[in-house]
Amino acid sequence: MATELLSELAAKVAIGERLSIDEGRALLEARDLIQLGMLASDARGRRHGARATFVRVCDVPLGDAAMAELPLETAGELRLVGEPASREDAIEAVRALAARSGSVPVTGFALQTLYDLAGSDDALVGLLASLKAAGLAAVAEASADRIIARGASLAPLVDARMPLARLVVEQPVEAAGAPAWLADLRGLQAESPVIRAVAPLARQQPGDVPTTGFDDVRLVALARLLLDNVESIQANWRRSGAKLAQVTLMFGVDDLDDVPARDPRDLGPRRSSLEEVRRNIRAASLEPAERNARFERLTR
Repeated sequence: MATELLSELAAKVAIGERLSIDEGRALLEARDLIQLGMLASDARGRRHGARATFVRVCDVPLGDAAMAELPLETAGELRLVGEPASREDAIEAVRALAARSGSVPVTGFALQTLYDLAGSDDALVGLLASLKAAGLAAVAEASADRIIARGASLAPLVDARMPLARLVVEQPVEAAGAPAWLADLRGLQAESPVIRAVAPLARQQPGDVPTTGFDDVRLVALARLLLDNVESIQANWRRSGAKLAQVTLMFGVDDLDDVPARDPRDLGPRRSSLEEVRRNIRAASLEPAERNARFERLTR
């Protein structure tokens, strides 16, 4: 029965037909991780071919926006980090960094932080418009946990024509509830199509029962199969580590975020972040392609 089901779902994936929540649950019950990975890899290939993108990121503390040393020759994204004390502080930090960024796009802030500064959806639209005018290319992230729990909307981003670079996950998603949770994200994107990438692996792990590698790659594969209206499924290079990041590429991930823009000087060029990420992508039988924060291809 499981083999017949997987064959049916493989046929749907091959023609780009949407999978339902029930079919996602059936994939979980089948417990065939290899076949699940193959389905997700096929779905990734339909959208991105044999290419896997990555971005080299330089984190810039808000207070150092006007003075931090910037690796403009290597960075594809300058990401402001920290929480501004006011709307004015946020806008000024963007303006100061954008004035020094050259052609490297500036991103920053969690969406919830900006909402707290604004206080309402209408005020958030105005703040986003001001940040865009100051030079912000995209809001760096939003928490899927908070958005779903609060029934929040991404409509202010649509109204301000501001992209969301990535939707992140704070706490691990329970396996049994993953299909319905992913369907909620799919609906969120359908209502407000601003999400450029989803990073489904949790940033925090419970101390008593952390997730396993099996759990992680299964969730990644389900994300690629069910989030058919999201362009990229993403893994964080620094958080996941090279080995897990490489495995996720074989289970539907097409983009690696947060590759360091600066390398330790004592490792040598063959151990640079750039060469390491390229080697890992090629080892997964994919072709590496460097991008910037706007998901534009870089050649250098």
